[in-house]
Amino acid sequence: DGNVLAAANSEVHICSETDQLIALSSCYNIVFEGGLSKNDKCTKTLDSDIKVNGSINVKNYTTLAAGSHTISLGGNLTITTYGDFINGTSTLELNGSEKQILSITPNRALYNLTINNSSPTSPQIDLGSGIKVTGNLNLIKGKLHSTSSSRLILAGAKSTIGNADSYVIGEMERDGSGDFVFPIGSERGLAQIGISGTGATSYFMVAEYRNSKPQAAGILDEANVQKI
Repeated sequence: DGNVLAAANSEVHICSETDQLIALSSCYNIVFEGGLSKNDKCTKTLDSDIKVNGSINVKNYTTLAAGSHTISLGGNLTITTYGDFINGTSTLELNGSEKQILSITPNRALYNLTINNSSPTSPQIDLGSGIKVTGNLNLIKGKLHSTSSSRLILAGAKSTIGNADSYVIGEMERDGSGDFVFPIGSERGLAQIGISGTGATSYFMVAEYRNSKPQAAGILDEANVQKI
């Protein structure tokens, strides 16, 4: 494993045109690049957990393969149209002290996502693109803002139920089966929604907490609602 002295705003470029195994345990900003075209790509594979105090940028026909490792990130994650991400069984932990932005295009899948952001300004996490989590969502500290165009989707994933300091603001989608508690709320506070007894082997459901009466928002069809 290697360390780079993480001076503020310093940046490491992993930019060989060939595939590389990355044994780097800490740095400030890091850029993964090196691919030349859609027919001449390269993959950078993590060989250990990595702590990035700043931001991660994956671009230029380059793939970041995370394996089973943990990426501890203090800044933003940007994977451009010409970058890619292979999540494996990895964990992305967002543990910054300022607002963080996740923007992953075109591959929107993470495996485990942990929110542990200590910024005093809510929401602490913004989505620059839709994000899919397939393993576990772990909410410790910090609120995540999700919208209809940049939505958090749990695709068969499990989730903690949230707490007063950490939950999802806005629309959240769950694709799966069985009972589930949506860890959602608004700026006013946590307002979980529990789903049980659907009887379906699989379903997808979108939940959002709004500070208004359902009838006034035009989202409740009372004639077809059996139970709430």
